[in-house]
Amino acid sequence: MDFLSALALDLAASWTRILVALFASIVFGILVGIAAATSRVLERIILPILDILQTIPILGFFPIVIFLVVSYIPGYIGVNIAVVFLIFTSMSWNIAFGVYESAKSLPQELHEIAALYGLSPLRKLLRIYIPSALPRIAYQSTISFSIGLFYLATSEIFSTGSANFAVTYGVGIEIARLAASAGSFYNYLLAIIGFVIAVILTRVFLLRPFSAYSERFSLSPNENASESAVLGFYSLIGKILIKPLMSLRPRRPKRRVVISPRIPQAKKPYKLVRHKHFAHIYALLGALVLVLLAILLLNTSQLGEEIIVLNALAASFVRVWATYIACAAISLPLGICIALSKRGFEAIMSVLQVLSSIPAPILMPALIALLAGTAFFSEALAISVIFISMIWYILFSMVSGMRTIPASIFEAARSNRLGWVQLWRKVYIPASLPSFVTGSITAVGGAWNSLIIAEYFTVQSNSQMVVLGQVGTGIGKLIDTAVFSGNTSLMLLSIISMTIMVVVVNRLLWQKVYNRVTTRYRIEV
Repeated sequence: MDFLSALALDLAASWTRILVALFASIVFGILVGIAAATSRVLERIILPILDILQTIPILGFFPIVIFLVVSYIPGYIGVNIAVVFLIFTSMSWNIAFGVYESAKSLPQELHEIAALYGLSPLRKLLRIYIPSALPRIAYQSTISFSIGLFYLATSEIFSTGSANFAVTYGVGIEIARLAASAGSFYNYLLAIIGFVIAVILTRVFLLRPFSAYSERFSLSPNENASESAVLGFYSLIGKILIKPLMSLRPRRPKRRVVISPRIPQAKKPYKLVRHKHFAHIYALLGALVLVLLAILLLNTSQLGEEIIVLNALAASFVRVWATYIACAAISLPLGICIALSKRGFEAIMSVLQVLSSIPAPILMPALIALLAGTAFFSEALAISVIFISMIWYILFSMVSGMRTIPASIFEAARSNRLGWVQLWRKVYIPASLPSFVTGSITAVGGAWNSLIIAEYFTVQSNSQMVVLGQVGTGIGKLIDTAVFSGNTSLMLLSIISMTIMVVVVNRLLWQKVYNRVTTRYRIEV
């Protein structure tokens, strides 16, 4: 089999995994999000759990997941289920929160109409909740797909660390093979091009038509709604295929009542119920984690493991936050400049969206070749991977936030004849701070998830594991080496310690920063 045929098979295998995970995430998001929005009891249980799950570094638990799944479902099927599950966990929380917020903000008029016509819970779900949530589902799915690409490549590469846990086909494992071989730059370039083409085709033929279709059900129709020629083609094909079948269906004498979510109404102010009201749930989950950690510490065979874990955690902490400072320093001014660009905005964003679709694991061979022979090679490689994993979150969040600032703000600044420095200090930076903080929270979470690849990058070549890059110490490296050596206690201790630290930082730092920024720099029109 030549390389192009093998690459096509790898891409088909990878895209099957990510599309299955995306579909499962949408179904999960609809069921869980609507359940939380329509039941006070379930809301108090589901929201805190989702909030904690989305802060947990997913890749830290992947070794445990793949080990447990393959233990019960051995062979290739078990490995693929584990990989799909990892991608699913990276997508599902985002979609579930979007559905919850959409269902929670439905106008009261729709509920009254549903009661008037006596709609059953199932009909209300199908005709009100799901249609009204489609715009948010489409938007969140686009974001989730981009996030899922990172975990797709990472899970395929990581699973090559053991012959028992190895996927056979996938673009991640193909990149790993190319990284382990010499003189394959041409094939590596073809793999990158093939990956980008697959991403573009997915956006053009799936995500954009879905987004355009979903906007038909928007409660607030957008004058700048996206258009898709592909959706028009799908509609035409659907009419050609379905219309003859519809004509054969016997007519029902009863008049069908269809509730459309697009009903003129004066939308009432809505305050989203956030997770701070569920402290007892957080306390319970935190206590369970601490109990498990205590059990591990009491049963640790080596007394020095706690020190090793803390040392590795401290090294990764410095690595992540030093890279974050660099990302923030670049993304904040760059995002503002891109958002303010009138002529080049579309072209710049198109290029950036293509570049951001290439996850850091896919770029590892290029980074290794580029940084080979440099001083502090391992640290430079790790920081480069963390940087790529972080910067897009902050940059795109900045651009999105700046583009949603009302035009009246800029008109007021021009009328007051503010200078260039004053514009940045009094308008641009304060107005973009909420988006900057939101992007930063997601970016730091992405950085912790990237450590398993950034700090210890291995590939399998000729049935042997080859280490292409590793730092001196780090929590990601510690998890990897513990998995490969079979040290279960060290692996669990490392994962739980990292999870506790991430959750504590989110609660003590990011939540307070976010509340302060959104309160102080909130835009009211």
